[in-house]
Amino acid sequence: MKFCLFIFATLFLASSTTNARPAWTETGHAKCPTPSSSVPFSRLFNNIEDYLLTPNAVEQSRAVKHGYESDGLVARAFRTKQLSTVPLYHVLVGKTHANFYTTRKHERDVALRGGARNNVDLGIAAYVFPKRLCGGKPLYRLLNRSTGEYFYTTDEGERKFAVSDQGYDAPKIAGFVLKQ
Repeated sequence: MKFCLFIFATLFLASSTTNARPAWTETGHAKCPTPSSSVPFSRLFNNIEDYLLTPNAVEQSRAVKHGYESDGLVARAFRTKQLSTVPLYHVLVGKTHANFYTTRKHERDVALRGGARNNVDLGIAAYVFPKRLCGGKPLYRLLNRSTGEYFYTTDEGERKFAVSDQGYDAPKIAGFVLKQ
């Protein structure tokens, strides 16, 4: 009888350990993509105070041909889905031609319903982290209500200046990106 209990207990313990979850899911740690798979995430600016973000060199060249100028590298992001990343949706706001970015599908859908149906879904701009993971830092989205334009930055100094001196509202976080 004791031998049967021993066998039963051994089988029970063995089966429960084979179904155990990996430690990273239980502790909440993210599996991080290889940083070398990230690409430069550039910010461009045009004369109507519109900011465009792109990890795509072809899109960047096309934008320059249409009057945009490079405003530097904002951070690093991913062109394709990677571990722990989510889409950064891109909506063109029809009334102001502002570029709106968000990781929240619902927020994208609300933006598409607004603007007297002139807003355009431009798909996925990049893949980023939904929260502070893998060394990610916030990509701030600031709105200037008087112009309807959005400004995007990862730089604290730029963020503070945009709010204090440029008329932008307190920032929201569009997503989290890798440092430059």
